[in-house]
Amino acid sequence: MNTDCGSKPAVERPPLQRWAIAALLLFFPVGFLLAQPCMCREGAVRGFYKSVFFLIVMARLLYGVLRRDLQRVDFALWAGSFTAFCILAEYL
Repeated sequence: MNTDCGSKPAVERPPLQRWAIAALLLFFPVGFLLAQPCMCREGAVRGFYKSVFFLIVMARLLYGVLRRDLQRVDFALWAGSFTAFCILAEYL
């Protein structure tokens, strides 16, 4: 006889991915330094856009880690696109 009164079984969530947490802890200071503006008039505008993009990327990566479904390919694409954007914005 079933005595649990229709309750659903507990769903096991996978543990947090250690590589994802380590990658975020490494990406945060590197991305923060890349997002800093240069010391010129146009640098403030570029720095603003780089900082906004940095916040978007960090929010997306943290969301993936908290949902426990962040893949290495996703991390590489987001981190790579941010790095490329900062380098292009700085030298173009």
